[in-house]
Amino acid sequence: MTKEEKLSNEISAMEKIREMLPSSLGEEIYGYWQEYSNGESKEAKFVKSLDRLESISHLLYHTHTNFDEADMIAIYCDKAFRETPELNPLLKILKS
Repeated sequence: MTKEEKLSNEISAMEKIREMLPSSLGEEIYGYWQEYSNGESKEAKFVKSLDRLESISHLLYHTHTNFDEADMIAIYCDKAFRETPELNPLLKILKS
């Protein structure tokens, strides 16, 4: 799945969730998702880094069997973690 397809699926899912909720709550949650998705705040960047950390831990646990390029694992979290250096000790543990 390409990044564009993934984003399209996420947007569709979030729009469905927004429509199911009372108007103000749906808009609030959709706004939080957009903030996260776009990395618009320090909190959003922190959560995105945690999401990457969770993803890489799964890749490492399953010994890359569902991942095409093992080399990608080495750099998968780096960009997100440059934004949140307080999580770098956790990344270092996973990469060691």
